[in-house]
Amino acid sequence: EDELNMKNVFGEKQVLCAEVQSIHSDGSVALHTRSSKYGKLTQGQLIQVPSFLVKKQKQNFLCIDDLDVSIVLGYNGYVWVCDSSAVDFSTQRERF
Repeated sequence: EDELNMKNVFGEKQVLCAEVQSIHSDGSVALHTRSSKYGKLTQGQLIQVPSFLVKKQKQNFLCIDDLDVSIVLGYNGYVWVCDSSAVDFSTQRERF
């Protein structure tokens, strides 16, 4: 049922931010997007870097106030960069 709901909310080739809830033995992945910090990412740029460059840390949502830029770091090497006014991470981001 949730899979059908996600297909109604998110389309193919859209970029979204989700928490990996579990990975099943068949390789399928259960995602969690039921929080305001997760969802479709718009008005930004997706880049990919080698995953070893993304350091595991407590927060993956960053804000560079001086540049008015927000960043979402993925452990898989995908990085989303956007104008801070385009997203609302509320208290879920670390400020620099």
